[in-house]
Amino acid sequence: MLTPSQSSPESAPAVGTTLATGIGPYGIAVDDVAVYWTDRGGAFDLDGGWKACAGTGSLHKLLKSGGPDLTLASGLNCAGGVTVDATAIYWTELGTQPNTTTDGTVKKLAK
Repeated sequence: MLTPSQSSPESAPAVGTTLATGIGPYGIAVDDVAVYWTDRGGAFDLDGGWKACAGTGSLHKLLKSGGPDLTLASGLNCAGGVTVDATAIYWTELGTQPNTTTDGTVKKLAK
């Protein structure tokens, strides 16, 4: 039997490299210099969805050249998708109680 670090023509390639960890990594975007992602910040509750993530989400950046995980924003309400352009980072927050409230937002942060 092969271990995850072994490979053969008949097996899947080895597992990728972990760049960062979090409670609930969700959205991801990449530009020429960095990788950006959101972390929902809470565990999924089978009875209530993402309610536990209100106020605990975050937005992160990791330079492709290496270095620490940089937290760009914290205290987000259930952070969702993320994208970037030449000048800014954009992300969504699902709100304080996703699927039950209408306080979701789209936000922008200059690079």
